Amino acid sequence: MFRYFITILLVLFFALNVDAQKKKKKKKLPENIEAIESKFSLAPIYIKEYSYLLIKSRQNEEAGQMKYKPNIIGSVGGKISIKNFTISYVKALPQPKEFGETKSRNLVFNFQKRIFGMQFYWTQYKGLYLDTLDRYGIFDDMHKQGVDDAYVLRPDVNFNNIGFETHFTVTKSYSINAAFEQTERQKKTAGSFIMLMGANYIGVKNKKGNSLILESQQEFFPRTKDMYNLSTLSAKFAPGIGYSLIIKRYFSLSFIAAGGMNFQLKWYNLENNIRTRFGPWLSVYYLGKVALGYNGEIFFANLIYSNSQDIIGFKSSYAPYNCSTNYKFFREFFKVTAGFRIL
Repeated sequence: MFRYFITILLVLFFALNVDAQKKKKKKKLPENIEAIESKFSLAPIYIKEYSYLLIKSRQNEEAGQMKYKPNIIGSVGGKISIKNFTISYVKALPQPKEFGETKSRNLVFNFQKRIFGMQFYWTQYKGLYLDTLDRYGIFDDMHKQGVDDAYVLRPDVNFNNIGFETHFTVTKSYSINAAFEQTERQKKTAGSFIMLMGANYIGVKNKKGNSLILESQQEFFPRTKDMYNLSTLSAKFAPGIGYSLIIKRYFSLSFIAAGGMNFQLKWYNLENNIRTRFGPWLSVYYLGKVALGYNGEIFFANLIYSNSQDIIGFKSSYAPYNCSTNYKFFREFFKVTAGFRIL
């Protein structure tokens, strides 16, 4: 993975040099947007992530909630920006052994203009644990019910989330680029309508014979009690708003809020059936993001909080239980970035 990261960096650096040799007339910027002449910047990153897969019955109150989490207390890495291109890569910090071992990858490639942006990402976790009494001292329903296997390590479970997102704004005086990537500067407070679109693949897989549903809970999930593989392809459409409050030129408080529909095609494998099953699903998707930033001439810094959700649903009735079920993937993180411009 690191080799690919370096290769992409070299390609972009070469493109930057070629572009610098061309004498092109600069495009006129909107009055409220200020260009930053630097074309190359470096920044270390720290991410505190709270992500998990929640398996929950929508109608059966007797069923417990199963929360699968990666054993990651934080990740460190770096971000390199070349003009409008950004690459970031982070690696997980050492983990407490009582929650098992999670091997992770988190790679993001971002292209950001003022009114248009595109992001490609890959998040992978190998090895999860089922969390009821977690490190934060929070008790969930299964622990209160005294379920014996409520806390188990699942080194066999792998999770992948691969996809891309695009967004468009309609107001020229507002810049998502200035708020989150900081490769230009917004002079005055402004906001805009935003349209988010994207597609992604989510896969939750483990070995045949190792169901994602705990044995003590399988009676409440008759349709998926022996499911060991689950995959989805999703297409998202989410309108929303973006807004940046500018304080004394270099400081900003920004947010994005968007919500819409998530069209999915899912396929999964059951232990008692060798055939892969397919099914469509329509669910709700949302994304919320807040940033507090300093965007100076040489130094820049950003504190970003983000929260999003993907839902994979099943709907069917098996006596004596209704097994309408949601597989929810929540991603919540707090990211700290502080860097400087070189060229």
